[in-house]
Amino acid sequence: MTLESNPPPMNDAQKTTSPPPPRVIRATIALIRLALPLLVMGIAILGAMYLLQSRPAAARIEAEPRAALVETIFASPGTEIAEIIAYGTVEPHRELLLQPQVGGQIVRINEDLRSGGRIPAGEMLFMIDPRDYEIAMIQREAEVANAAVALQLEEARGDVAQREWELLRDSIKVSDQNEGLALRGPQKIEKEAALAAARGRLEKAELDLERTTITAPFNGIVLADDIEIGQVVSPQTRAATIAGTDRFDVMVSVPLDKLEWIRANPGDPSGNSNARIIQELGDGRSVVRRGRVDRIVGEVERSGRLAKVRVLVEDPLGLEASDEASRPGLPLLLGSYVRVEIDGPSFEDLVELPRSVIRDNGNVWIYAPDGRLRIRPAKIIVGRPDTVLVEAFLLPGEEIVASPLPSALPGMPLERIGAVGRPGLNTEASETAADRGDA
Repeated sequence: MTLESNPPPMNDAQKTTSPPPPRVIRATIALIRLALPLLVMGIAILGAMYLLQSRPAAARIEAEPRAALVETIFASPGTEIAEIIAYGTVEPHRELLLQPQVGGQIVRINEDLRSGGRIPAGEMLFMIDPRDYEIAMIQREAEVANAAVALQLEEARGDVAQREWELLRDSIKVSDQNEGLALRGPQKIEKEAALAAARGRLEKAELDLERTTITAPFNGIVLADDIEIGQVVSPQTRAATIAGTDRFDVMVSVPLDKLEWIRANPGDPSGNSNARIIQELGDGRSVVRRGRVDRIVGEVERSGRLAKVRVLVEDPLGLEASDEASRPGLPLLLGSYVRVEIDGPSFEDLVELPRSVIRDNGNVWIYAPDGRLRIRPAKIIVGRPDTVLVEAFLLPGEEIVASPLPSALPGMPLERIGAVGRPGLNTEASETAADRGDA
């Protein structure tokens, strides 16, 4: 039998001094670990706020705007010829569809009667077999001879009748009509008419024989050919199409308010406005020809309400040059799209500026003598391909700003770093004008 001893009972003092349970200790430690970082962060934030509020405020310093660097152009007014710039397509001045006037088999063709061939005026283009027409002419000549003989015989009979009438006139009373019959007047008229008809048929046969050879009516270039040797043609057959090479036309459209600048008198073309016809080739080269206004066509375009003006180009292919040295370079071909510059009147106090200096809404940026930007509208009189002519608008000491500005504001400071040209001369405009004159 095992004896178990019970521990002695605890008194009140022992109960109050016993350690807390382990669970409470762990909870307290966790709470301290969580609150301590938050307390440190709060103290740091309060310290930072105190430092920010207690430091002295920094003084605001207004920075002056920096001057924009620009290049400028000197420009001075002068006398300029205002051109009318228009565009059009080169067309034939004379174009002819060739059709034979007689029928037959083609026995001969000019070697140049091919598309692109050039044929001088009066040269044979093609020939129709003439033998049938030669035979017809011989027959008509025989008819004329027979009619002439018949008329001679009738005239002889008339002479005999005249003598007989003179012998019997006193013994026979007849009317005037019967007297004419007795003298064989109607018979003579009939023979004369027969002779005239025979001669007419002979002339027709000669004309048909002549028409078997078709020649060029003017200097031309062949645009199309539709015949070949051995082909049988009729008067309705399309043989070829040729265009004259002595001159070409360019039909251009001009604003109605510019018509008063153009001189066009069909009765005296020598006083008409001169023009330059320019075809850009795309590789820096161009074909340039001189021409003149031929006439103002009496109608207006329905789409753009522009007037039509026909410009005449002399010797567009350069065929009239006496030697190779005087030949004007490349030819101006039909169908080419060209720019036409028609000379207008002369204007004073105009300034020629590059197109690049014309800003939005037709404004121009100006470098004022005080180094500030001025914005002023420019009235454009004539627009050229690379430049424009504007009315003089600059004050003394002002220059044109040629450089781009990201934000242009009136009065902003500018600093000039370079200028094109010199006072009283616009270099770009002068070079453009010189090139135009050399053209």
